[in-house]
Amino acid sequence: MALNMRKMAFNDLDVMRMFADMNDLSIISDDEFVRMFNSSQLANALVNDSVIMPQLVNINGALNAIANSSAAMNAIINSSAAMNVIINSSAAMNAIAGSSTAMNAVANSSTAMNAVGGSSVAMNAILAGSQKNIWWGSAYYVGKGLATYAGLDHGTFDSLNTINNIVRSSTAMNAIINSSAAINAIAASSAAMNVIAASTAAMSAIAASSTAMNAVANLSVAVLL
Repeated sequence: MALNMRKMAFNDLDVMRMFADMNDLSIISDDEFVRMFNSSQLANALVNDSVIMPQLVNINGALNAIANSSAAMNAIINSSAAMNVIINSSAAMNAIAGSSTAMNAVANSSTAMNAVGGSSVAMNAILAGSQKNIWWGSAYYVGKGLATYAGLDHGTFDSLNTINNIVRSSTAMNAIINSSAAINAIAASSAAMNVIAASTAAMSAIAASSTAMNAVANLSVAVLL
């Protein structure tokens, strides 16, 4: 039976630490996770706890509560330790990639975008997720993330913070049109394709590449072309 901590005469954090020490945080109810992660003070304490946080990424109720809480996401993006736990967990990143609340928090944080941009686990989840357009619209480390995802040259892409920067770089576009992973990721995003479609140079590069043309022809987003 899931535990309702409001019926217990203990401090929330103390109870969480007690069950974490027993490796039994799954006993906490989904509603309790939601309540706790909507408290900025408690969310900050939980995500920065070195025993609790690694266990939370294995509990669906906790992940859903975190991904849909601005308080929890703000605590995570401001904690390098918490971000490290998140970006190395497929379950955690899948929850974040499917939440507009979580992805807006990530996309608006240079620190968070740098972290996810260096993680293949994170980038695989984000570019397959329903909120990928939020990531593509970020002002930080989009090039780094694309390079990590598609195996492109970080020396070329890491300094290209936005999709606009990428499209304006002929070196970057030449690499993209020859990478099925990169062009498929772009073609699957309306945000990315809108930028591509507005660039004559980018459109010409795509038209000259069979790899790129096949990608945009096979994905519905690419009807923007």
